[in-house]
Amino acid sequence: MLALTRYVLLPLSFNSKCIPFSEWISLLTLCLAPLIVHVVSGSPSGSSLAAKRPHWYDYVCHYNPTSILWRYAAITDRRIRALYWSNSDMAASNAIFWTEIGWDGREHMIISAASYCIHLPEHPHAELVSSTTIKTVITVAQGIAAFYPLVDSLVNVKSSGSYVGMLGVDSIFTPIAILGLLRLFAARWLTEDYIYNTRSDIPLKTLPSVPEDESGSTEHLMSPRPTSPMDVIARYRPTSYWPSRVFRTVYMLILVLFWAVSALYVVPINPAPNSLGRFMTTTMFSTAMLYVVFLTITVILYLYYFLRGMSTTTIIPCISSPFYRIYTYCFFLYIPALIAIASIETNRNPGGGYTSVNWGNLTACTSTLYPVGIEGSNIMGLTTLVNPDLPPVHEPLFMSNTSDDSYWTFGFQGYCSGLVT
Repeated sequence: MLALTRYVLLPLSFNSKCIPFSEWISLLTLCLAPLIVHVVSGSPSGSSLAAKRPHWYDYVCHYNPTSILWRYAAITDRRIRALYWSNSDMAASNAIFWTEIGWDGREHMIISAASYCIHLPEHPHAELVSSTTIKTVITVAQGIAAFYPLVDSLVNVKSSGSYVGMLGVDSIFTPIAILGLLRLFAARWLTEDYIYNTRSDIPLKTLPSVPEDESGSTEHLMSPRPTSPMDVIARYRPTSYWPSRVFRTVYMLILVLFWAVSALYVVPINPAPNSLGRFMTTTMFSTAMLYVVFLTITVILYLYYFLRGMSTTTIIPCISSPFYRIYTYCFFLYIPALIAIASIETNRNPGGGYTSVNWGNLTACTSTLYPVGIEGSNIMGLTTLVNPDLPPVHEPLFMSNTSDDSYWTFGFQGYCSGLVT
């Protein structure tokens, strides 16, 4: 049964003084790789159809993971609802249009942007050999590599909490990599092989005369390139279409599951019956809070728009609202602060990995070693505990059989130095 426990939030400590500069290059590369891959692969360049181009701060909200995950969901949902899916549908669904009224990713842009299109993808699905496919492969590979330790920490009782417990600067963005697996839903219909130009008088020389639909057929009951609003209405089923509802429900459940996992590392709940306390470093707490806040906002926004049937736009509807801009700016301002905190606390653990926990301090012999014995046995030894006010609950580190003065180690993961008093 889950029970509330208490937290011991450790103060920020400088643990990284022994890491050389050359090692920092590798650490920061491992740190930023998941975030960079997620942003670069998930946010396409904007297509400006207005005389006045967007400012840099108008683009920033597209780099928000909430915007990227929404785009994946909306493209997949649009494809599910499509009666016909052609080259022009895929191009307009992947593009993000800047118009006189701001960002617009609604279905009517298939018509509104048609006269600005000077290049369409050759097929209505992703090419096997393309930059988009390469980005998908890299994103999925990173997600799988990050997903395994998370599952192990949740399934394996003995390693429970190790996913956060071993958190160093190299792994603070691995949850972003795991969320990148949601790209698989839309992977078949992602492309960057399109060009929209503000000069609508450019002849459409590169457009195929008769685009094919995804099945390869060119025998459509209507034009594959819609020319009127009624064409768009007739090409897409409503959001009440049950396969669309099923997809949105599954997508939401996945995000809620991620939110619940993040909350487990913040809410003081510990399922282990013998655990009386739980400690967290500043890095652990700061990282967990980032994902709890990010996923809370994401889940609330998606739930609101999904229930109102507003998944017909590939750009999250509130992208230009003051709230969403403030949320995005705070998200990206928090990232360098989190990297700085994690960099200060990161050090090598006895096993060679990176962690924000200073195992040397936590196993200081003069304050946290306790003699223990096993009932009915002549074996005795020492165990460590972070809080000296609580009884020892950890397995013995060093044990001695007093009959022959020989020694064994059980569950040894590190060492301490100093005098036992």
